Amino acid sequence: MNEIKEYLETELTPEIARPIAELAAASFESSGPTIDERVERMMSAAGSTDPEKTSCRRFVIWDGERAVAHARTFIRMVTVAGRDIPVLALATVCSHPDMRGHGLGAAITKKAFEQIGQPGWPEVSLFQTPVAPFYEKLNSRIVTNKFIDSTNQKAPDADPWRDDTQMIYPTEFDWPEGTVDLNGPDY
Repeated sequence: MNEIKEYLETELTPEIARPIAELAAASFESSGPTIDERVERMMSAAGSTDPEKTSCRRFVIWDGERAVAHARTFIRMVTVAGRDIPVLALATVCSHPDMRGHGLGAAITKKAFEQIGQPGWPEVSLFQTPVAPFYEKLNSRIVTNKFIDSTNQKAPDADPWRDDTQMIYPTEFDWPEGTVDLNGPDY
């Protein structure tokens, strides 16, 4: 069961997308998108030329036909003090509530972080989290920059993140000071 499968977002099928959507819905207590809306979003990447969708990878641990752990990554270009920096966006890291405490979340996150520094991939990951201690154990650290999203026409200077804590991986990356423009919504 601990084998991690990697999928390109652009090649997902409904048979793969639906269990991932069900896992995300079970893992995140929110009034977020429905399972069908999550599947529709994943399936919309097929044929896309959007760099975030074409770079998107999903890492999944399966228990039979049930997804029990998941992480999503894609490349996002952020701007700090006028300098563009590609980051590996880490999102939707979760393990099924009845499978927590078995190391699946750490395993899936480590697998996602393996992209860092590989040819064509960024040198750093940037993400938000409500569980900083979990990521600190995986060589991540908190960053305290101000974050904005210049693509938000209603409030471009508002903090775009849902979670209060933003982190980078690896810890030793020389992350710049200054305001960070996410150049898109949070993830």
